Amino acid sequence: FAESGVPLAVWNRNPARAYALEGRARVTRSAAEACAEADLIVLVLSNYSAGLEVMDDVTGDVDLAGRTLLQLTSGSPTDARTLQAWAHMHGVTYLDGALVAYPQTLGSAQAIALVAGEEAEFERRRALLGTLGGVTVHVGEAIGAAVRHSVDHLTRLSKVSASLSHPSHPAIAC
Repeated sequence: FAESGVPLAVWNRNPARAYALEGRARVTRSAAEACAEADLIVLVLSNYSAGLEVMDDVTGDVDLAGRTLLQLTSGSPTDARTLQAWAHMHGVTYLDGALVAYPQTLGSAQAIALVAGEEAEFERRRALLGTLGGVTVHVGEAIGAAVRHSVDHLTRLSKVSASLSHPSHPAIAC
């Protein structure tokens, strides 16, 4: 998002990581400060539990009603639905995303962004979401669908990779 030209405020539990974006984003001292003026809050943490913990802290200082939360953390469809319930309790529109990409390919043509949630909200955010990768797809309104599709995609890739490396298969030349 830093290259999209949209004003961006960032926070990280490790300040050095946030300061790596200095000059391209406004670095904040807290998650609440980063969320205070944001219309779209993007959550990228180690897991959904960490995200819930941070967002619970944010709601102690900031009223999030009327905003949109885009979650890009790894987890399960059940985790996604739990965060969706939390978002609705706080009057927040929820989009659940999954990135099928290596970190160095984010924002490039090789990255795929899968997003589940309200289609109207996805369409409203489409241009910005498109900066995540070469392909950005709305996979439906069912929260958990993005996570499920990304796991299915990675499972297929690992099966193809395993079959190509199996000694009983001849090499494939292109």
